[in-house]
Amino acid sequence: MVPILLQKHLVDEVLPKIFEGTKFLNTDNEKVNINFYKQYLPKKKKDIDIFPFVNVILLDGEEQSKDTANTAHILFMVGVYDEDENNQGYQDSIIILNKIYQHLREKELFDSKYVIDYPVKWMTNDDVTYPYFYSALETNWEVAKVLQTNENLYS
Repeated sequence: MVPILLQKHLVDEVLPKIFEGTKFLNTDNEKVNINFYKQYLPKKKKDIDIFPFVNVILLDGEEQSKDTANTAHILFMVGVYDEDENNQGYQDSIIILNKIYQHLREKELFDSKYVIDYPVKWMTNDDVTYPYFYSALETNWEVAKVLQTNENLYS
């Protein structure tokens, strides 16, 4: 399943490059690098702070025919922490989404196998979750087909 390789590429290569040197607050109110996760956030532990984060989630995929590219539907879930009582932490989450979106649109082709496609949709969490703020970017991708079996593909 090639979409899992797209997810890995986004988390290991693309996102760290986009946010190199960019810091946001963690729950100790320290400026730290963004954490990047695949599919699920780590289990809660007292000594691990997951905020701020971008979680890259494989939602679904499809193959319409043998002659067309496979598609993958990927969600970028952003979480930030902000204790400011003005309740404006959502702005940091949107800034993160915008940086991701701008990079995806500027580059479009990733790892010579993945093409960002339309539609792209963003959303914020309208529940009150202060001091935690969440937003998401839904993306669609064309994914190259694997035409032969390769046992080493996923290692």
